Amino acid sequence: MSSRTDFPQGVEVAAILGAGTIGASWTALFLAAGLEVDVYDPSATVEAFVRDYIEQAWPSMEQLGLTANGSPDRVRFFNSPEQTVVRAQFVQESVPEKIEIKHDIFARIEPHLAPQAVVASSASGLLVKDMQQGWQNPGRLILGHPFNPPHLIPLVELLGNEKTEPGVLEWAEQFYAACGKTTIRVNKEVPGHVANRLQAAIDLVVSGNFRNSGGNRPFNFSGENSQLRAGIQFTTPLDQIQERNNYRESLINYQRARRAYMLAEDLVKQQVRRDWRQLVVLRRNLETSRRAVRLAALQYDSAVNESNAPVDPRQSVASQGRSGLQGNNLLNALNAILQNQN
Repeated sequence: MSSRTDFPQGVEVAAILGAGTIGASWTALFLAAGLEVDVYDPSATVEAFVRDYIEQAWPSMEQLGLTANGSPDRVRFFNSPEQTVVRAQFVQESVPEKIEIKHDIFARIEPHLAPQAVVASSASGLLVKDMQQGWQNPGRLILGHPFNPPHLIPLVELLGNEKTEPGVLEWAEQFYAACGKTTIRVNKEVPGHVANRLQAAIDLVVSGNFRNSGGNRPFNFSGENSQLRAGIQFTTPLDQIQERNNYRESLINYQRARRAYMLAEDLVKQQVRRDWRQLVVLRRNLETSRRAVRLAALQYDSAVNESNAPVDPRQSVASQGRSGLQGNNLLNALNAILQNQN
């Protein structure tokens, strides 16, 4: 990473829109730099995914000396992009690489941004001029394209155009430098980015047919039937756009499947906890019913003993009337036992 500078004045909160692998990596980097980070992603398992990513990334950043000012706990999660950007002075957008999705996000957040907030897109295959069409005022939207993963690879490409407000790119350079990043200013907008265009595959290709001239000269290959072709095959990533897009689509599908699995796992755990609590309640109810049955049985035994006691003929009429009461006690005890058994 590059040597760090101070953040631009007033920068305390960064927002992340889109928390897949790239967005989670940006989150870890901004937290390590000492910022508060507000995160939005429509996934139901985004918080678990991002916190797990931060936990795994933090030891590596500690070894690189990036976490001296940071804390992994200063992250918050929101249910809408509008809420997410309200506090932010800087927004890193990393939603899927589809222009209609980016336009929708930009239209939703623009009314809620702070006046001086800067929005940087992590896009690698879209043009700034195309993304700007999703804005009423695109002056503070730039390209901030990282090398992956952003929390480890220091390089980031910056690009604006004639619609970008003066000073925005310089402000973004200072912001990224304060996070330990090294910036490359791209002056001309073309498909693909500088780093991608520098990467290429060079193959030496030799092909042909070798035939001798016949007769008694078996090692003479200069005959007219021999053909030899040699050349250099130069392939750039621009020739592999479809493969790259397929890879990204597969990666996105994997992330979605993993999040769906994590959600299903959480639902199963919740159901197990609910069932366990219900079993505990049923067990307590059973114990209560058993105690009630034992108490009713004791009452029944007492009533039986009273009813079987011999009656003195010399007892008064009132005393004899108590025998009827004993019979009622016996019936009540029997009823109590039946009710608790039911």
